[in-house]
Amino acid sequence: MPKDIEPGMTIDDIELAVPIGRSWIKFARIPVDYDDLCLVERGPGMRFLERSKLASARVWEHEREVLPTGDATCEITDRLAIELRSPLRAVGGGRMAPRIIQRLFTHRHKRLAERWGTPG
Repeated sequence: MPKDIEPGMTIDDIELAVPIGRSWIKFARIPVDYDDLCLVERGPGMRFLERSKLASARVWEHEREVLPTGDATCEITDRLAIELRSPLRAVGGGRMAPRIIQRLFTHRHKRLAERWGTPG
């Protein structure tokens, strides 16, 4: 998350369609890309749509939906659309991007499970 996000802020505190800051994407603590985060929709329930710009992508669109599946369980669905910048497309970034994104979201989902627990 961007450094300007205050502790305790929730998604409801974020103004829609206004960039909220830059979030650095790191690999082994080394910054490899950045995301200029912008939330454009939220709700109903636990859903958001982010439409941002990255150093590597002209458009990064990420929709997350969290649906309850039981008393203490849920299902998380992430939908992504990405438009890489021309230089990356020219050097084969279109072939590498799906693998990188898969690893990124596998890591994110693992962190969510660590934070919120798994059914027991």
